Amino acid sequence: MSRIVVPVVLLGLLAGCALISPQRLGGIAVEVPPEEYGRRLCEHLEIEVYATCVSQVIDNLERPRPEVPSPGRSTSGPVVAVVDGEVFSGDYRSTLFTGELNLTSPKTRCRGGYSAFSGDPAAIYELYCEDGRSGWADLVRDLSGRNGIGRLAFSDGAAGQLVFGHAPLGSAEPYPYLP
Repeated sequence: MSRIVVPVVLLGLLAGCALISPQRLGGIAVEVPPEEYGRRLCEHLEIEVYATCVSQVIDNLERPRPEVPSPGRSTSGPVVAVVDGEVFSGDYRSTLFTGELNLTSPKTRCRGGYSAFSGDPAAIYELYCEDGRSGWADLVRDLSGRNGIGRLAFSDGAAGQLVFGHAPLGSAEPYPYLP
């Protein structure tokens, strides 16, 4: 009996040291109200400018857009993530079975991806940063299929939210909602 318990306890302790992969945000696409984009993009700001920031995000989302993203742009575009107050901007690119995510902050640069061809059962991006951290990002599209939200976490315990797509962000460079 003790021969079985020791390996099981040891495996349990080792598993506790690993970065826990996320519970999925849900489905392939979800309804994302404009206020949710605003909350995620502006939550790191001081209260005095928070409402203005959310209003700008909502106005940008509701602005009529005559252009339809050209081929290749409908599954790629800008990304902004806010992780414990640190703002990352970058881009994403996805196909039916793979995806790439690039994020840069003033402190570090992170890259990652997923591939169904390598056996990834869910589209969870594995991230690796130049400062030595690793982590994951889980993205889910809104009902348009071209924009969306997500969350991410790093091996040091830092976690945050992200927004992607041309409608909520336009161009993420330069990012207009810095603290």
